[in-house]
Amino acid sequence: MPLEDVVNVQITRETLTVARAAFDVPLIIGINANFPERVRSYSTSDLSGLAADIVGGTASREYLAAQALASQNPRITSFKVGHVAGTVTITESGGTHTSGSLVSIVNGSTVTTAYSVDKPGTWTAHAAAIAALAAVDTAVYSAGPHTIVITPNAGYVLGVTIDLTGIVGTTTAAITTTATESLSAALTAIKASDNTWYAIINPVRTDVDNISIATWTEANKKIFFAASANPLIIASTDTASIAYDFHNRSLARSAAIHHLLAASQFADAALLGKILPYTPGSYTAKFKTLAGISADLLTTSQETNALAKAANIYTEVGGRNIVQAGSVGEGEWIDTIILVDWIEARIKEEVYSVLVNNLKVPYDDRGIAAIQGAISRPLDEAISNGGLTRIQFDPDTKLQIGGYVVNVPKASDISPTDKNLRQLRNVTFTAWLAGAIHAVTINGTVTV
Repeated sequence: MPLEDVVNVQITRETLTVARAAFDVPLIIGINANFPERVRSYSTSDLSGLAADIVGGTASREYLAAQALASQNPRITSFKVGHVAGTVTITESGGTHTSGSLVSIVNGSTVTTAYSVDKPGTWTAHAAAIAALAAVDTAVYSAGPHTIVITPNAGYVLGVTIDLTGIVGTTTAAITTTATESLSAALTAIKASDNTWYAIINPVRTDVDNISIATWTEANKKIFFAASANPLIIASTDTASIAYDFHNRSLARSAAIHHLLAASQFADAALLGKILPYTPGSYTAKFKTLAGISADLLTTSQETNALAKAANIYTEVGGRNIVQAGSVGEGEWIDTIILVDWIEARIKEEVYSVLVNNLKVPYDDRGIAAIQGAISRPLDEAISNGGLTRIQFDPDTKLQIGGYVVNVPKASDISPTDKNLRQLRNVTFTAWLAGAIHAVTINGTVTV
């Protein structure tokens, strides 16, 4: 007789994990991206893959931004590059081509065209073969400028390489990309394809693009850091810079960083690279030293002008280069915004985990307590991380003045309508932020 006929044990696993939102993964907008996906991930420990995937290689702005990310200590482990849709142009040098085959790879499909009659005819035939691919709308060779301009079909981005080692002649070729969609439209498509990232870096320093990205960011619960060398940021009169715009519109998710070398250095990427390795709540953006970034030499008035509009600056104070003040456009602290996002995400994940890992959560005080416990777990973690104060009470009034409190209704007080709809409402919590000390005033007396 089998043992299970006497003692039958069946164990149901209620251990399924819920995907957790990542708060340590930034996204670089890839104007020069040359790969077939909307989003591609890279490791900060080896940027060679990025150099191969970006037009311009190690000289590209995307690469330099990634380098600033990877140069911080400690550093994040990975980042993503989002592909901005556009045309890809193959430009041949105008040299000779007398025999042999052209070979291009477009989104993984190899296109080979043997020499036929003459060079223009061969390149025209090659363009026609490229145009026949599913990802391609048009591909047109123009003999005058010596180009094949490739336009993607709707819903596609392009990754294109060309190999001329199989031809006889002196012709060489180069790849360039031209964006044909706005950065806000690109971000929407990128998010739809892959939403496992949190912070945005725009390597292009155009104010109009940064303002557009900031508007998108506010509506999509991400964080955006934008660096600019615009002298208006440090001027007393300013109605046109990104700092003015972010502050004037009270943007809570976009931070302007003034940096005189914004065109060649990436203080925005460096600051994200500096803070994102840490758990939200455990850091402040102020006082951070950024590896590879030169400090600005500003006058006191210039610093005051920038800080007055909640712009961040990177200057030398007391012999050390530091970020000031660590705020977003509306004036709130960067670390507070990120912490609140983290708490919201973790509460959603914990509550959902309770719902999916149980056969059911009963609509009684036990079930409500399970939801209350799920809310409490991230708040306890936030206390441990330093984001919330410890639980404490006023010794005189006995009222709670620290930590958090989660309020849930009693099952007996819930309306039959809500019970019938299986909807739990009137669940609230209050949490006390720990904040951070950014300045100290000391009054002392020395006597004899």
